[in-house]
Amino acid sequence: MDKEKLILIVDDRDENLQVLGTVLRKEGYSLAACSSGIDALEIMDSIFPSLILLDVMMPEMNGFETCKRIKEMPYAKDVPIIFLTADTSKESLVKGFDVVAVDYITKPFQRAELLSRVDTHLTIADQGQQLENSKNELNELLHVLCHDVLNPVGAARNCFQLAKEGDVNLNEDKELSEMIELSLDNAIDIVNNVRNMRALDEGKKRLELSPNNLSQMLLEGILMLRGRCKDKSITVNTEVDESITVRVDRVAFVNTVFNNVITNAIKFSPRNSVVNVTVAQSKANVEISISDKGIGIPKDMIDDLFSTIMPTNRCGTEGESGTGYGMPLIKKFIEALGGSIRVESVSEEVDSENHGTNVILVLPLS
Repeated sequence: MDKEKLILIVDDRDENLQVLGTVLRKEGYSLAACSSGIDALEIMDSIFPSLILLDVMMPEMNGFETCKRIKEMPYAKDVPIIFLTADTSKESLVKGFDVVAVDYITKPFQRAELLSRVDTHLTIADQGQQLENSKNELNELLHVLCHDVLNPVGAARNCFQLAKEGDVNLNEDKELSEMIELSLDNAIDIVNNVRNMRALDEGKKRLELSPNNLSQMLLEGILMLRGRCKDKSITVNTEVDESITVRVDRVAFVNTVFNNVITNAIKFSPRNSVVNVTVAQSKANVEISISDKGIGIPKDMIDDLFSTIMPTNRCGTEGESGTGYGMPLIKKFIEALGGSIRVESVSEEVDSENHGTNVILVLPLS
């Protein structure tokens, strides 16, 4: 067990705080302590304990009410709470479990019992977090399959639709035929990337990096999103030196990184607006900036933008839905490519005139 985990002790008797603190500190646990339920609610705004030891009988606010109030905090709902009590009656225990405490420890404390129950529930919480992480990884895979594959398949469908309506002849339009072939190849490659992503997570595989022309990749990605742009009358402008090459996995960069960023820009931009893609080059790196004049990202969402535990999910300017796992996925892949990502944004609520988002992708030059 990781003894660096923080345990919060809440008890109105100083001698109990001292006894518990002494036992747990000797085992290497980090501790925080307070003497009332009201203080516990206040301290929860500034710390995130891995487990709470909570006295039942306290003045002003008893342990049952304190537990209920803590469990109403979204970020604390999964923190295990063990009651400290001298009352082991059936009614008291049932009431404790009704407010979602995980266990109880009787007073006076027995060292072996205390350590055993603390260790057990920290272990269970760790296992629960691992299951949550696995669920989030599966959600990422579903995002790739349900979201990223739509871009190339949608591009191919648009091409076929043009041919069906008689606007083009596929036998004569070589560029359009190649676009269909490229789009379908990309869809197949994305499915293969899902397999690679699992292998990346398990440490069994690394992305195969090779020099690729940046301008060509950006153009390829934008072409695949032509249908989405057309639906909202959005223009994507690019400014890039055609000689720049970067060392990446082409499919991962175009489909999972770049196209996801552009898709978000389209999603959160108003109709008839512009998305700008600019590239700046230094000695070792290239910075790709994708900026829009959309609704922006609220400040309280920025910190969780790349979190798989608290995914940020909201509708676009015309009700477009999403999974909330796009940005964590982009971060995972850009880092696997040896790069990084940062986001600058001003929300519409903060500045009604100068709002929008700028996503900067940093990649090493080949």
